[in-house]
Amino acid sequence: MAQIASGHDPMGRAVVESTSDGTAIVLQGRIGGGSADALQSVLDATPNATTLILDSKGGRITEAADIAIRVKQRQLDTMVRNQCLSACTYIFLAGMHRVATANASLGFHQPSLPGQTPIGKWMSTQHMREYYRAAGLRDWFVDRVIATEPKDVWIPTKSDLAAAGVLTSPLGRP
Repeated sequence: MAQIASGHDPMGRAVVESTSDGTAIVLQGRIGGGSADALQSVLDATPNATTLILDSKGGRITEAADIAIRVKQRQLDTMVRNQCLSACTYIFLAGMHRVATANASLGFHQPSLPGQTPIGKWMSTQHMREYYRAAGLRDWFVDRVIATEPKDVWIPTKSDLAAAGVLTSPLGRP
């Protein structure tokens, strides 16, 4: 925790780059400290970008939540190219339109923070429940996410993702 607080997150930070035509931004890798600032730098340099393409196993939920705010502010669409697991789903669900390629995987589980007290766990679980519901996800889906232990990852089928409201557009581009 001291390393994170001092700006040296051992998880590392996501690689964030714009596509050559400037219409999309790609975020790849673990979402560690500094990832939101890296995204903001690319957002500032890429005013015509309309889509954030994600490929991440997840990372720090607080960093992902900060990125999600920026995605909402910019009204970006989100797309999963390969995988979007754990904290990455917070970012994905911030998209105006949310799509995934045919081979993409989205993975969900209940929240987990090191050293969390039981009341802290309850609070973070309630926050996740509210966030997912606000994103338009169905209750049955949110309940399944909350029931999935942090050490596990539930990877729903594409039909479950569509039925639950996770995907808002057909596969492919928004």
